[in-house]
Amino acid sequence: MVPTGARREALSSTTTSAIRFTFLSVASGVTNLGLTAALHELVGLSEELSYAIALVCALIQNFLGMRYFVYGASSQPWATQFLQFAGATAGFRGLEYLSFLVVHNVMGVHYLIAVAANMVVFTIAKFLFYRVAIFSR
Repeated sequence: MVPTGARREALSSTTTSAIRFTFLSVASGVTNLGLTAALHELVGLSEELSYAIALVCALIQNFLGMRYFVYGASSQPWATQFLQFAGATAGFRGLEYLSFLVVHNVMGVHYLIAVAANMVVFTIAKFLFYRVAIFSR
């Protein structure tokens, strides 16, 4: 069965958002991995602190990217939406960081592999949540 009308538009919008989210995720991944590695390897910060700093930088990058590139600016005021996004992201980032600590420190997985694994799992969860709860129109 081929979707028609409003259903086709919704499918097209979701597909476009998913493709754009994928591009933003790649950029965010470069920020996460690259900045984590640079801060640890070049600056000498601990692996844990390096990753925490990279997560904060990715927060700003991701909000702007989602609001203006992935989902388009909504009718919500910028500040209101940012506070909602920041709150949700803080929850996700907290879970992501705890997961990193368990995978890296408890399970002994190399820190960059732990970061990459977290990025895959949490990217999928965030796409679904942000689309429905934060950036819905």
